[in-house]
Amino acid sequence: MKMEKDKNAGTTASIKQFSFISNRLFFNCQGGVFIYDVSNINQPQLVSVIKANQGAQLIEISPQINYIFLVDGTFRIIKITNMDDFIQSPQTPIKTQDQCSFSFTYIYLSYIFNNYLILNSPSTIIAGADLTAFLQTGKCSDLQFNNYYSNNSSFTTVSITQNKKYIFLNQANVYVNVVEMNYEPILSAKIFQIIEINKYIQFLTLSYDLSFLIISNQMTIDFFFIKSNPNYNFTLPSILNLPSIISYIDPVVPLNPVQPYDCQFTSAKKYLIYTKGSYGTYIIQEDQNSHYLSVSQSINPPPTPSETLRMSRAFNNDQNLLIGRGTSIYIYDISNLSGPIQLSMLNFGFVGIQFRRSYITKDMKYALLAGDIKGVLVVDISNLKNPFLVTTIYHNFPRLTSCYYVDMPTSEKYAVASYLSLGIILYDFTDFKNPKILSYLTTQSARQTVFFQNQNFLLKSDLQEGIMIVNVTDVLNPQQVSTIIQDASARQCILVQNDLFAVCTSSYLGNLLLIDLRDLTNPKIQQRYDFRNKQLSGYNVCLSSDQKIIYLGLVDSIVRVSLYPQIQFETNLLLLQRGSTQLNKFIDFLKPFELGTQVKVTLQQVNPARKVFITGAKFYNNYKVQDLPFWATFSTADSSLTLSFTKQSISSNNIYSQNSNGTDYYNFQFIFIINQSIFNFDFINKSLNIDQNLSNQIFVDSILAGLLDNNYYYQGQSFEAINYYFQQKYQQSQIQFIFYVLSSKLLYYSIQLNVYDSLIVSIDDINAKPYIYSVNNYINIDFTVDMKQANFIPQTYSGVLTYLSDKSDWLKIEGDLNSINLVIQNGIQLANFTDASNINITITFDDTVNKLITKNIHASSKNIIKLNSPILNNPDLSIQEDFEKKFSKKSVNIEDTFSYTFSSQIFINKDNRNIQYQAFMLQSNGKYLPLTQQSWLLFQAQERTFVGTTKSNQFGQSVHLLINATDGFTYATTSLVFYIDSIPITYLIILLFQVLSPILGLIGLWKYRSHFYNCVYKSSYCTTPIQIICGEEVIIQIPLLGNKLKTAQSLWNSYFNTLDKSVIIKEFDIEKQKLDAIFENKNPELKAQHQIGNGGILNSKLLKLSEQQQFLYQKLSACQSPSNLKKKLYRTLRKKTQSVHFNQNDQSKDNSNQVIKNEQQDQQIRQQNLKLCYFNQDNSLNYSKIIMEIREQYIKNHKVPNKKLLEQLNDPLSMIYRALTGLASISIANILPERIIQQSIDYLKTVAKKQGYFEKDWYKHYTIIEHQFSRVHIDQFPLVKVDTDHLQKVLNILFSNIDLKQEEINNFYQKYFPFIKDNLIAIALGFTQGGQGIIPKIRGECIEIKSHNIQNIRTFRPFIKKTFFFSKLIFRNQTLVAKEFSSIQEIPSWIQSIDLANNVILIKGRTQHKDIGQYVLNIYDDKHFILKQIKVNVVQEKNQQNNNTQEKSPLIFSQESIYRDSAPNFIKPIQFTSEKSADDDDELPLESIKNSTKSRYFGDSGSLRKKTNQLSLKNTNILQL
Repeated sequence: MKMEKDKNAGTTASIKQFSFISNRLFFNCQGGVFIYDVSNINQPQLVSVIKANQGAQLIEISPQINYIFLVDGTFRIIKITNMDDFIQSPQTPIKTQDQCSFSFTYIYLSYIFNNYLILNSPSTIIAGADLTAFLQTGKCSDLQFNNYYSNNSSFTTVSITQNKKYIFLNQANVYVNVVEMNYEPILSAKIFQIIEINKYIQFLTLSYDLSFLIISNQMTIDFFFIKSNPNYNFTLPSILNLPSIISYIDPVVPLNPVQPYDCQFTSAKKYLIYTKGSYGTYIIQEDQNSHYLSVSQSINPPPTPSETLRMSRAFNNDQNLLIGRGTSIYIYDISNLSGPIQLSMLNFGFVGIQFRRSYITKDMKYALLAGDIKGVLVVDISNLKNPFLVTTIYHNFPRLTSCYYVDMPTSEKYAVASYLSLGIILYDFTDFKNPKILSYLTTQSARQTVFFQNQNFLLKSDLQEGIMIVNVTDVLNPQQVSTIIQDASARQCILVQNDLFAVCTSSYLGNLLLIDLRDLTNPKIQQRYDFRNKQLSGYNVCLSSDQKIIYLGLVDSIVRVSLYPQIQFETNLLLLQRGSTQLNKFIDFLKPFELGTQVKVTLQQVNPARKVFITGAKFYNNYKVQDLPFWATFSTADSSLTLSFTKQSISSNNIYSQNSNGTDYYNFQFIFIINQSIFNFDFINKSLNIDQNLSNQIFVDSILAGLLDNNYYYQGQSFEAINYYFQQKYQQSQIQFIFYVLSSKLLYYSIQLNVYDSLIVSIDDINAKPYIYSVNNYINIDFTVDMKQANFIPQTYSGVLTYLSDKSDWLKIEGDLNSINLVIQNGIQLANFTDASNINITITFDDTVNKLITKNIHASSKNIIKLNSPILNNPDLSIQEDFEKKFSKKSVNIEDTFSYTFSSQIFINKDNRNIQYQAFMLQSNGKYLPLTQQSWLLFQAQERTFVGTTKSNQFGQSVHLLINATDGFTYATTSLVFYIDSIPITYLIILLFQVLSPILGLIGLWKYRSHFYNCVYKSSYCTTPIQIICGEEVIIQIPLLGNKLKTAQSLWNSYFNTLDKSVIIKEFDIEKQKLDAIFENKNPELKAQHQIGNGGILNSKLLKLSEQQQFLYQKLSACQSPSNLKKKLYRTLRKKTQSVHFNQNDQSKDNSNQVIKNEQQDQQIRQQNLKLCYFNQDNSLNYSKIIMEIREQYIKNHKVPNKKLLEQLNDPLSMIYRALTGLASISIANILPERIIQQSIDYLKTVAKKQGYFEKDWYKHYTIIEHQFSRVHIDQFPLVKVDTDHLQKVLNILFSNIDLKQEEINNFYQKYFPFIKDNLIAIALGFTQGGQGIIPKIRGECIEIKSHNIQNIRTFRPFIKKTFFFSKLIFRNQTLVAKEFSSIQEIPSWIQSIDLANNVILIKGRTQHKDIGQYVLNIYDDKHFILKQIKVNVVQEKNQQNNNTQEKSPLIFSQESIYRDSAPNFIKPIQFTSEKSADDDDELPLESIKNSTKSRYFGDSGSLRKKTNQLSLKNTNILQL
């Protein structure tokens, strides 16, 4: 086919064909775009012409949006009226409409992808615009082009891959730049690699399958092979990608060194503006081939005395230059570098200032100057020949400071200024004529700030404080995010690689720092560069426009540093070994690179145009280039680096570690030393008069001097050696350049490897199986526990080796990974001596590859620890019961052989371990001692048998035995008591003799003072009787206070005397939480209905009492309560509440309401101004705050504080801490106005005593005492809970009988009710004021005595003795009989044990049907005084009360008279009944109210059985019973 071109077409630039209209050819010609129909290839014909202005160069058609993009001197966007014109019958011309025109010229590439319009031109390199808004509006103003990639070179031809991923650019006809395009989430472009061709490139293209890059010139066509898919490519910046070379030396500096103050790399003309103090400003240009720097111009305005030039800034597309010297600024025209012209000079007239930094706005109207002690100056430069000062921003700071730096973000809406010794200040510049302070951030100092481009952060650097990241998302409140305080001060910083890294100059220990900013909360120094290891100061640093090169300013030179390798390599990682498994495969880059692996690193050069040789490798550690460690080897055979990563490789703390998404990894950095071959044209430098011929001569001389080897590689000689060879032949500047060229071919190629821990331990999730993973198949685990808390049980674990210490507190297992996992999943056997939740176990995992992993768990962790089953007492068979089955009278005969073998079922052992037994006998000194061969009674442990012969002198004695059973880890204890027959007459004679003997003398009478006290002062030790239901277990817990209360009282009194009582009263009066109304009328039924309907603070169930109970409480409150208490409390409440209720009769109702409202608002304002300190929101005391102040006062008043006392003040469960809380509630209640709380307590006490409660424990009417048997070792006190519902009901009965308004009642509950509850708890635990007497006394549930002063606990039965005269009862008295149980038994059999542990008396037992009756337990001290008397009434269950009388205990018949005589007269309390008060204790109360829900003295039987074994024999003294 031959086709004639139209005569108007002219020269054809290119031919284009589109896939969607394959029957058309588009010829881009001088006359326009000529469109031919080639449907019939034998007869092509012209169908249409699109006219072009300056010749059509490039055309793109987008059928999806019906637009044509045409390049014809400009970039035209043409709207297609009808797309069918291109496809259907020939029409001339095609209907189009010009839409927009942009001033781009010489566009080599234009395409649309993902709604972006991308084009390439020499001026913009790669630019792009978002078409979204333009397609909606059609307005050209909505089409904004932005530069996404730029370079300081020119480009001619371009090629792009079909997937639009990579663009190949021809740079300066020598290099090929490969740019990687990303379209999501936003458009971006970055350099992928640079291919150095070293041949003139006339044309380049890609093969269809992307396997070859084809490059041609007039002479040859070259095919460059591109290796695809390397498994590891390094793209992070590095300041180690260079040898120690320089680009420029100042010839003047060595004579008189002057530091450089500022530098700027311009984007338009690629100038390096360098400010050199008194030497002026240098304008430096870089040779594009050799990269050598040379000064093109030097500008130095006339100096004034002692003024240094510190500021230079090019602007207006590098046409103008702003210089600041002293108090003046100068503006120059530098459009012609050979002859710069001064346009203007502005002198501000200030004294002693130096301009240090300037910022010029984008519209070039204003310049912001960092004006030293004058702050920030705003200068109008819209007229470059007549600049003038607009305003000065300065403040009277608290200390003298200087403004060093000023900068603005991209929006230019505000500016930030840095001040030495002060910090940074943010200014509002929406109005440049009137800037205002937005905010400030005070730091030690600030020298420079840099704004992030894509985030609302800035980086602050300073010589003193280092580097700081500041969040300026809220400009009104800038926040410090993180800091880096390094050992070398930072001067100036720049941000690189999309703000992910920063490069900063340093004053010493490395001129340059590379900082990793990928985690802004934890930035880290990744690399340091020290020029020639001279530890010089790095002054300034600036970044090239392509962001690949930085220029480091030293005092005498400029060092050109490449952030990325000049030679592109593909890096491959070959996995040689993983753990103990030998492999030989490439690593999947998407998977973690683990410790415990051995890898081989190889480099392959991409598109090799210049031959390179890898001479070796180095390790970068501790910010220094070091020789390879022992675990890294370099092979010269294949230039590979083999690395074995184990815990030895990470043992050095200099390895850079970072946390990424919660996973720690280690960053290893290695350097390959690369040597490039030298060509004969490498030395060409026109500025130094080196042409091609001279370059050839230098090349030959270098070979002859031995500087190059046979392959033309530089041997690494020093500058002195090169100068020695060439100083007679070449100029000094030429020699310096020769050294630069040679050194630039000796490169460092750095790689970084992120290595993750391969040891993974997953044992924290209790709902999942424990699991361990490691690259190593062999692992060992250490377990450690406190031997006092638990022991590891000797056990053989399958598949692993086991090591156990002698003390059984350390266990080690080791084996293969599968066996280890099975062992920990089945559980490690542990025997606990205390609560498992309080036992800590330390576990250390070691696979010999990774660092050790240590975890702490509790023994209660069921997913890894298997607890040993403890030995327990059999609840169904006690040793006492077993003995009574074999000895009916529970006694043995004198002068007879005694033998008893107890059952093996006494103790429960679920693990079926061997049990060892030990027996102890109670001695006369109150201590249990082991049975020995010298004892009259022997114990054969293996047979569980007691054997002995009684003697006549033992007649009348009781034998108390304690049997301990243990499996070596846990133990249980039980007790046995039996009697030796005695003659009562003998006991009476002896007792009579002891009573009558002291009468012989006055001194002898003193011996019996305890008997006198015990008979006369019964009210001081008697407590309200308790009731036990037959068949229930019972626990009685009595804490012994000792001297702890006295210590607490001393601490409290010392603290209380220093308190400001007025502050406490004011804080108490603050209105805190609102409560709902309690009552709105006085009718109890209506009150209950209202309460149920609206839900107040009272429980509706308590209001559903029977009419009889309502009547009883009303009677008790109105009649039996002392009237003076009721009236006094009523007057106090009314007086307190009337202060907030008032009316003014002379004003209307609206005015009254308004006055009240205003008064309440004023009160709320006053309350808000007083911060809560001593009270919580519910008006209860803030005990933690009070105890903290007591502790601080104690430490302040004592030079050497008692450590044990401080520990107790820190422990909320200690006796001192608990006592202080009680004393606080009592004492603060007494200082509150009107003593309402104390009056309420007095009223409640009176009501309780009228209900039958004794003086010592009246509080039981309102509280629930829950004994904590299982926690006695950590908490000595029973749990006291206030029965809130019952307490409220008693108070409400009082309120219903006095005229109180609903608001007054609510106010009482709001302010005083929490205090009343705290007071009841304090009274129940005995934490009240008052010192100790000669005789210890009861304090609530406690006794103020030390444990070693307790002598014994004796049990009696009450007996009613009646005296008759003429058949009339004239006297009735209750006596206690010590021996009514049986012939010799002294304590009831239902009491199983009486223990003393942690200063707590514990009485536990279980009643049976035969134990029904009444008992009295007396606790005696070592002087025979009764400390506390506990009266117990064992009653039958309801379903047993109608049983036949033959089944009842004989004790019931002997005491039926007591029931008959006392029943008609006693008053039933809430829990127990009593006929008379404690002061008239001649009858024992017998019954309790039916259906009582309070179970204060009963423990959970299951819990009791489980915890019995926890009472250590070593810490328990069993008392004489």
